[in-house]
Amino acid sequence: MLDLTPEDRVTGDNFWVEKGQIEIAMVGGYGRLQACLYRFYAWGEIRSDLIAPIGGSGQDLFDRRDAVNNMMTQDNHLSDWTDIYSAINQFNFIIENAPLVMAADRSFTQPELDLFMAEAKTLRALCYFYLARTFHEFPYLTEPSKDDEQEHRVVPIPGIQVLDSIVADLVWAESRARDNFDDVIFSTPDIKLRYEKGRVSKPVVWALLADVYLTINEYEKALEMLDKIIESNKFNLANSANTWFEIFFPGNSPEGIFELQFSREFQNSGDFIRWFSTNSAVRGEGWYQLQSTYRTSSFFHWVGDDLMNPIIDLRGTGGTFPFGFVITDFVPVWKWAGRDHGATRDTPRQRDANSNDPNWIFYRLADIYLMKAEAVNRLDRSDEALEILSMIRRRVNNNEEISVEGVELIEEFILDERYRELAFEGKRWFDMVRIARRRGTPDVIGDRLAIARERTILSEGPVRARIVDPQSWYFPIHRAEIERNPNLVQNTYYR
Repeated sequence: MLDLTPEDRVTGDNFWVEKGQIEIAMVGGYGRLQACLYRFYAWGEIRSDLIAPIGGSGQDLFDRRDAVNNMMTQDNHLSDWTDIYSAINQFNFIIENAPLVMAADRSFTQPELDLFMAEAKTLRALCYFYLARTFHEFPYLTEPSKDDEQEHRVVPIPGIQVLDSIVADLVWAESRARDNFDDVIFSTPDIKLRYEKGRVSKPVVWALLADVYLTINEYEKALEMLDKIIESNKFNLANSANTWFEIFFPGNSPEGIFELQFSREFQNSGDFIRWFSTNSAVRGEGWYQLQSTYRTSSFFHWVGDDLMNPIIDLRGTGGTFPFGFVITDFVPVWKWAGRDHGATRDTPRQRDANSNDPNWIFYRLADIYLMKAEAVNRLDRSDEALEILSMIRRRVNNNEEISVEGVELIEEFILDERYRELAFEGKRWFDMVRIARRRGTPDVIGDRLAIARERTILSEGPVRARIVDPQSWYFPIHRAEIERNPNLVQNTYYR
């Protein structure tokens, strides 16, 4: 029989032969991450005390409501991890095949290979970090899926065990990752900025590694990574209403460390703006809004006895949500849907078809400082933790004195400061679970959910009952995955 490869087809035999092809594969990996963004957001936010899913229709809306109310089943589409494993497979291809290029392309050096390998391992670790915080057990794959003859029915392992492998990969990547992009020639300063904020470099590895260390309560190691970012002097905190909003519009601000890049200019606008916007010009459906009046008022603070004139936190009205709304309104999430600070929902200042390309922010400097506050507090350096909190608050017009003592009380304060700073950035549920797991009690989650659900038909009892079992803090494995892989065993809470 003739065995001819079509001339318009690229195969493995003729692809991994020169270093430019590794760059092509890596860019494809970032494209796969963009497809993961819906899960990244929902897994880190939707079950928290922060949001209410109000827009959309059909089964998607029912699934989001079930997740918010901790009533998920194994048929809920939010449990589908297909996109994440697709991205992992892309990075596994790079890790396996990039070394082959050195034999075919003599201009390709070991240091150049190390840069690509560190980038691929870091991004794979990022994907597994989301899986480890969302599912109790899942398959851990380090080889690419090449053909149908491979054994794809992999035995799952506990997420805590995967975290050890993530740490090993990131420690390996730290010494090999790129310091900066100064040695690369770019056509415009904007393109250079997109690479600096949107591609893996050492600060990205440090941020992710610090996040993992905090999750496994390795405070000294987390602090070491966080201090490396701060002491690099590559990033600056936003210190006014306008500069704070520039984190989101136009993005790639001095505070940003790692942002998943979207660009209308390059026909890559992304889709997640419609989850938060109500503007029909971007197909906005306004799926998410603040959960309750209590959570809105957490952005206000009072000085003295003047209860009629609260001082407004710049991250609240005009920042996270627009001016001039009632909590029952259909409200856009302004930090993603708006174009400037302080606009009202009735002004034409929502992002439109010419600006529907916000970046997704994985890490920024304020997040780093708040992680540091959490680490030093657990290392019995409470004064340092409180000073960090004051610094984060002062820059957004909140000069209220912090008078709280005790490791757990300060930790509660840090947790709620992260709420104000990082609302709708895919962090809240993971934050609450991290603290609850550290303390061995669901109260951290239950107390907040009970308050947040005060305006719903759910009473406090059912809200707390649904999160008593730590297994309920994980998602169920989707039914389709269990049918495909008989080695998968459903989380006990959902059986």
